[in-house]
Amino acid sequence: MWSKGKLGALLMVCMVLLAACSKEDALNTMKTMEDTVNTENQMQEHLQQIANLEGQDLELYDLIMEQGKEADAKLDDLLEDALKHVDDRKEHLESAKQIMDAAKVKSKSWRSALDIYNNDAKEQEMYQKADQLWNDYEARQATFGEFYEQYNKSLAKDKELYVLLEEQDEAISLSKLKSKVSERNKAFAKANKLKQQFNQETSVFNKEHESFVAEMQQHLSKNKK
Repeated sequence: MWSKGKLGALLMVCMVLLAACSKEDALNTMKTMEDTVNTENQMQEHLQQIANLEGQDLELYDLIMEQGKEADAKLDDLLEDALKHVDDRKEHLESAKQIMDAAKVKSKSWRSALDIYNNDAKEQEMYQKADQLWNDYEARQATFGEFYEQYNKSLAKDKELYVLLEEQDEAISLSKLKSKVSERNKAFAKANKLKQQFNQETSVFNKEHESFVAEMQQHLSKNKK
């Protein structure tokens, strides 16, 4: 299951960090962050659809493998559904990737806004912590990129297996079938591992932001005294 965590804390971070900037700078950067957050959160629906289709595909996979043991098994309908699920997951994956790419482009202004503090000796501690959060966000984007590549490989292995089984009227060697099943399972396991990593990074990232917001609020409150 995909993580349902969203990046809602980012706007609060932006507001806190820009307290010392001009009103115009603050408004512009807050708008950029809002665009970034809202854009990325749009892919949650596609990730959830992928998860739903995965569950259905696992059921189909088990049925196909079980019924395929029978000499007179008719797998046409099951294989047709399974191949459609592969195409549907591919479509949602591409949509999620497009959204993440759009968010990544918009997030570049976040980096630029943080660099304002790099030349302010009084704000070095703030800058370093904010810079780490940016690095965490960027690393999370990289994990999604790795997941995207691996999941595409997994879908390709699914399709190879199902197409092979569609040709069951021809002689299929047991060793070839086992090889395809093994390749499919290994590719799926690697993709799932990256998915779990992305979920974990999202969860940690959101918690770190919440903590950072609270700390910066205290920092600004002390500076006002």
